[in-house]
Amino acid sequence: MKFLATLCFCLLQFQLFAQGYEYTLSWQNPRTHLYTVSLTTAPATGAATHFEMPAWRPGRYYIQDYAAAATGFSAQDDAGKALQARKVDNHTWQVSNPGSGNITVRYQYYANTLDAGSSVLDPTMAYFNPSNLFVHVRGRYTVPCTLRVPSMPDSWKAATALAPLPGTHNEFTAPDYHDFVDAPTVLSPSLKTLHSRIHDVDYYFHFQGAFPNDKATEDACQSNMDKIIREQEGIFGEMPFKAYHFIYHLVPFNIGHAVEHKYSSCYALPATVAQSPSAIARLNSITAHEFFHLWNVKRIRPAAMWPYDYQREAYTTLQWFTEGVTDYYADLTLVRSGLIPRDQFYGILAKTIEALENNYAAKAISCEQSSFDSWLDRSDYGIPYHRISYYTLGTRAGMLLDLSIRARSGGKLSLDDLFRKLYAEYYKQDKGLEEDAVLRAVEAMTGQKFAEFFQRYIQSPDAVPYDEFLAPFGLELKSEDRAGMSWEKVGIDKVQENGTMLMISKVRPGTDIERAGLCEGEAILEVDGTPAAKFDAKAFFAEFKKPKTLQLKVSGYEGEKTIPLTWTGSWSPKTYTLAEQEKLKKDEAALIEAWLKSNAK
Repeated sequence: MKFLATLCFCLLQFQLFAQGYEYTLSWQNPRTHLYTVSLTTAPATGAATHFEMPAWRPGRYYIQDYAAAATGFSAQDDAGKALQARKVDNHTWQVSNPGSGNITVRYQYYANTLDAGSSVLDPTMAYFNPSNLFVHVRGRYTVPCTLRVPSMPDSWKAATALAPLPGTHNEFTAPDYHDFVDAPTVLSPSLKTLHSRIHDVDYYFHFQGAFPNDKATEDACQSNMDKIIREQEGIFGEMPFKAYHFIYHLVPFNIGHAVEHKYSSCYALPATVAQSPSAIARLNSITAHEFFHLWNVKRIRPAAMWPYDYQREAYTTLQWFTEGVTDYYADLTLVRSGLIPRDQFYGILAKTIEALENNYAAKAISCEQSSFDSWLDRSDYGIPYHRISYYTLGTRAGMLLDLSIRARSGGKLSLDDLFRKLYAEYYKQDKGLEEDAVLRAVEAMTGQKFAEFFQRYIQSPDAVPYDEFLAPFGLELKSEDRAGMSWEKVGIDKVQENGTMLMISKVRPGTDIERAGLCEGEAILEVDGTPAAKFDAKAFFAEFKKPKTLQLKVSGYEGEKTIPLTWTGSWSPKTYTLAEQEKLKKDEAALIEAWLKSNAK
């Protein structure tokens, strides 16, 4: 009996191992940007096994069809005999199962897109987001993964959250496919790595690109990052890992892109951000945003993405919370940690309000709708004046919710407490947020009704009475007509000079220009007999005293015609400022102090 038990155990262990994934990543000529990928694994039950490549990646919520970069897909059994393989949809290959043993599939992958979520192979590095290029067996996510990179020279270093296989420099492991594809990796001879250890957790700051050999810049970088880490750790009181990796691509062109991961974050930024101690501060905000994601969305995650399904859309109305509120916390982190002064923080909030109040879409699209429709963001068919980001909407919503909780509780509770509650009741219980979880958690935490708040400012695009939220804190929001505006004051949001005419590319609904009968795609030829491009619109629209009328010669869908345009002064882009009142009352000052004080331990 003991022998049979041992045999059964060994067979079970073999079966579990065989169900895992053994990947190999190699290349011959990096100038071709072609990786060669192989995967060996056990076949699925039945006559065939379906190998799928992710159609999207967490952190970018639209279909990206990575399989378009794959070519030359083939399969064979353990003896090297070819197995029938054919593509059955955009990202799936069907392979006939062998009589026994494993399947090995091979293909090449073209990698030449340098941003924080894509992959590159060139003579300077091998950089890959595993979600881009590694297939898996349909439905088989919770199996161990190993990765061998035989083309990696001994002198190259690695920046990755994947665990190195002991005794190797080019073999890595992950406990399952989810963690495997969530680990962006840079392999390069020129990686620069800084290290900090905070409260028994190791933090690695990897720089691929032109990071100077300058101790002052290194010290400034680590000082800033340490403050961000300590500040955000203080909210939750713990770190859910023993190591974390910040991976920065410093590139010779203008880009600002970053992606969050469970044990790391990846960035693509201009090399100029790391050229001096003062310039390195440009890393602060984007780093604070991505680092906060390690809780909000990587662990406190909508149920629609618990677990991830990489083949189809994960519809949720909570992106305003996962992304926008994270943006709010990025700036809150900077002011709390002393990396920016209060006035600058107020200025950032005012710019968010300004962006929304000047955008017609904020009056038409709610936080929830913008979140749910994120999968349509790349569509060419979107209504021009309905384009708006759940980042900006969610940043404002996060601020309003935080201020409301603090004011209603007399400063005893805050959005910090809400995050601690969600962390304990959802992530720690191994489940995702239901669509109404945030509302229910706020009401349970405060003992007050927040349904009207959510209905007006989350589920609907209601106008925000800012003074109601700001007054308890002694804060004032002021606005004035934006200086230097011209055609914007009659509702032309975008106009382009083309010779002597002006081409209209975006019109704000309900404004003077729309009432005059003009729309996108039409052109203004003359204004009061003057060629449109020579008309001094800034001077004409400088100050509104009473309605004034212009005669426009236009070219439109009905041909050329002359129409009157009356400037009524009903609309003008605004500039907003937010500041504390000159003398704060004691309770106002106490609320601000609690809001902006440091949590760092």
